Amino acid sequence: WNYTNPGGGPCAILTANAANITVQFNEGYNIQPANPIQAADFVGLDLDNSTEKSVAQFNYMHDNYNSGIMLFSNGAADWNNNTLRKNLCVNNCKSGQYGFGEITIGIPGGNPTIQVDDNVTYNDRIYHGQPYQNLDQGSPGISMNAEGTFGGTIQRNTNIMSQDIYGLWSPLNARKNTSGWNPAVTISDNQWLGRNGGFAL
Repeated sequence: WNYTNPGGGPCAILTANAANITVQFNEGYNIQPANPIQAADFVGLDLDNSTEKSVAQFNYMHDNYNSGIMLFSNGAADWNNNTLRKNLCVNNCKSGQYGFGEITIGIPGGNPTIQVDDNVTYNDRIYHGQPYQNLDQGSPGISMNAEGTFGGTIQRNTNIMSQDIYGLWSPLNARKNTSGWNPAVTISDNQWLGRNGGFAL
């Protein structure tokens, strides 16, 4: 947890250059630097570069510096056909850094297929700027933050979020040109809820 390279920190579990991996029934927590920095990784579970045909399921990721679970690719074509299902992500994103959510999808290219289905995210942290370098963002339930294209499904996820300092929710953060996604991403049958109830989209 004392790793301070802003290019990327450790993860509780990380796959890379791997195929047909099943990651299940794990707990990952408190992956963080010794002092607040702006850095990538520091997540619970990361299906990273050149991972394909792999599944992460029934995992509990909580209280990590950035995301609970991240799907990340450097754009290589061999990152493909990866699935997140029935995972629980709670109170991650301690840093509040822009672009990270409880579940983060960072796919800059390669047109892969993903499935992000039947997961639960929950976050009731209060975000308030420094020292967390968070730009007053808070934590989305699901964050899609890369310019690349990918297809697949994001469905039947339950996302329960707290309000940020402006009294706003950020259950889904799609920062890039979603109209250009090809193949299409199907986002359906998800629940987007405020911590105190109510529809939050």
